[in-house]
Amino acid sequence: MEYQYIGSAYGKGGIWQRWSDYASNIHGGNKKLKELCDNNKNYKQNFQYTILQSLPSNISAKEVIKIENLYKEKFGTKSFGLNEN
Repeated sequence: MEYQYIGSAYGKGGIWQRWSDYASNIHGGNKKLKELCDNNKNYKQNFQYTILQSLPSNISAKEVIKIENLYKEKFGTKSFGLNEN
């Protein structure tokens, strides 16, 4: 089964920091993704990352989260994916 998850990266480390989090532990702190990986040790082999939009580095965290939530709504990842918030 395929699952989608929408995440954002903002702050000093940006996308590099966010991807480093995923590289270090696969789930990046996402509760549902962690559960999925814990229940299926091979699931991490199916990961695919896609950058949906690149934003300016001076955009506020509030604006980034607003755009992230728009993508969550468009892709339905709260109802049918791995996003809880």
